[in-house]
Amino acid sequence: MAHRTFGLGLLAAATTAAVTLVWPGPPPAQAALAPAESPNIVYVVLDDFSSNLLPYMSEVERLAGEAVAFDNFFVTDSQCCPSRASTLTGMYPHNSGVLTNGWRQGGFEQFMERHLDSSLSTQISAAGYRTGYVGKFLNGYRPDGSRGDGDRGQPVHPAGFVPPGWDEWHVAGDGYGQFDYTVAEAIDADVADVVRYGHQEDDYHTDVMTKTAVEFLDRAVGSDGTVDQPFFLTLAPFAVHSRIGKSELKGEPVFPAAPRDRADPTKTPWPNRWGERESSSGDCGEIVGGCDAVVFPDPADADVFNDLPENAPRWMGKKALGIKTVADMRELHLDRIRMAQSINDLLREVRLQLDALDLADSTYIVFTSDNGYHLGEHGLTRGKNSMFDHDIRVPLFVVPPGGVSPRTVSAFSQNTDLLPTFLDLAGSTATGTDGRSLVPLLDGDPTSRWRDAALVEFTRGSVKGDPDRQPHGKTPTYRGVRTLEYIYVDYSLLVDEPSAGQAEFYDLVRDPAATINQFDALSAQQRAALDRALDAYASCAGEACTAAGRSMPDITTRR
Repeated sequence: MAHRTFGLGLLAAATTAAVTLVWPGPPPAQAALAPAESPNIVYVVLDDFSSNLLPYMSEVERLAGEAVAFDNFFVTDSQCCPSRASTLTGMYPHNSGVLTNGWRQGGFEQFMERHLDSSLSTQISAAGYRTGYVGKFLNGYRPDGSRGDGDRGQPVHPAGFVPPGWDEWHVAGDGYGQFDYTVAEAIDADVADVVRYGHQEDDYHTDVMTKTAVEFLDRAVGSDGTVDQPFFLTLAPFAVHSRIGKSELKGEPVFPAAPRDRADPTKTPWPNRWGERESSSGDCGEIVGGCDAVVFPDPADADVFNDLPENAPRWMGKKALGIKTVADMRELHLDRIRMAQSINDLLREVRLQLDALDLADSTYIVFTSDNGYHLGEHGLTRGKNSMFDHDIRVPLFVVPPGGVSPRTVSAFSQNTDLLPTFLDLAGSTATGTDGRSLVPLLDGDPTSRWRDAALVEFTRGSVKGDPDRQPHGKTPTYRGVRTLEYIYVDYSLLVDEPSAGQAEFYDLVRDPAATINQFDALSAQQRAALDRALDAYASCAGEACTAAGRSMPDITTRR
C-alpha cells in the first residue's frame, strides 16, 4: 500500500494568517445518549448512479429484495453538491444557498458559511448517535486544506478540517480517479491526519472505503458484544462518477473500475480481494454472458435513445448522435457497469459484517444516489443536468432492521425528506427543513397526505473542467416540477411568464417517454397557472413546501 501520513495533530499548526476557518458558531453540546432501542442507520449515497445500472448490481438486487422501494424519488438538483446539501440540510437549493458545485454560488464553501453547525451531523449527534462519514463529502472540501482562487471573500478551511458533529471522518476530496488521492482521517479527533494513497492494488478508493466501513462497525461494538451508542454511518463512494483532472494517468478509463473488474484483468495480477463472483473477473456483474450480454441501448430506453424531443429547447441541439458516438457510449456504459461492481463488493462486505456482529436486526440501510445520468437518452451525449427522469429520478431503497417483504411506495419523495426521516428514526425531530419524514410511508400508512409534485432547481455554474458538459450546448439554469401527469420546465428564471422557447411541457399521460414539448400548445390560462404554482414552489420554505407540492394545477392537452 503506497501512502504516507502528514502529521496534523494540532489545529494551531494547521492554521495560519492565510488560512481562515469559517465557523458559524460553536458545535452543539453532546446530548444524552439515545434510548437503547434506537436503531443504527447506514446511509449509502452513490455518485451519478442511474437506474439502468441496477440490473447488473446483484447486491443491490438482494438489498431491494428486503426493502421498501420508493419508485417516485426525485433529487432536488441533478448535480452533486446542491443535491448532497439538500440531504444534509433538508432544504431545497433556494433555501440551502448551495446552488452550484463551486464558490460563489455553492460548493463546500457555501455550506461552511451557512450550515456547519445545523446540518445532519450535528442534529443526529445531538440525538445521541455516534457518527461516521466515509467517502466523498461536498465539492470543494480538500483534505489538505482549501487554497482559494483569489476571489475575495471566499472562505477556506485548514488541512485536516473535520466539520462539527462527525465522530469519525474518513473523507477524500479528489478520489474521482480512484487512485492517487488524499483522505482526511480522524477518529474522535478535532483535526484529521491527511493520508496520501497511491496506485497500488490496496489504494483503489472504493476498496479503501470498504475496509474503513468494516473497521467502523467493529469499533461500534463493545468488548461485551453490545452497542453502547447507536451509530449513523454514511458511505459515499465516488463511483460511478467519471474521473476528473489532468493528473489522471494516461490510459485510465473514463469510468475507472477496480482493475479486477476491467475489460482485460489479465494485464494485472490483482485478484478479486472480496471473494469470488458467479461470473469471471472483468465481466459486467453476475449475468450470464458477462459484458457481451449487455444490450445497448437498453430496450427500456428505445423510445428516447438518440431521439431529440419534438420542439426541443435550443440548448439540446438539432442533430442525432453519430454512429461512432453511440459506439463510444456503449463502451462508457460497460465501464460504468464494471465500476459499479466495487460498490457491489462494498455493500456485500458491510452487510456481512452487520450479520457477523449481530447488528442486522437493529440497523436500517438506506441506499440512493445524488443524481442520475444519461448516455444518449433524448439525444444527449453524457451528463446529468436535464429535467428528464434519467437525470432526476433515482433509486431509493430502505431496508428496515431484519428486512421486510419487498414493497413499493409510489408517493412523491425527495432528498429533502432524508434528514427528517433519519431524525425521526432516531427518536428526534428535524428543525428548519423543507422535507417530511418518510417514516409513515415506511410503516405503510396509506392515509398520509403527501406531495403530488417534485421540485427540481438547476443553476448553471462554471463548466470549466466539467467532463459532462454537452458539446453542443449547456443546460441553462431552470426551475421545474415533475408530477405523475407532466414535466414542466421554466428557463426564464421566474422573472416573467416564460415565452415560447423558454419552457418545456411534456404530457406524460399521452407521451410517457417525454418526446414532444407541448408548451407552445398550452393556453395562456394554463401557462399562467403553471407559472404561479412553480413560483410558489420555488420560493417556499418549511411547511409551505408541503402545501406547494400539493398545489400544481391539473393540465390536459389535446395532442
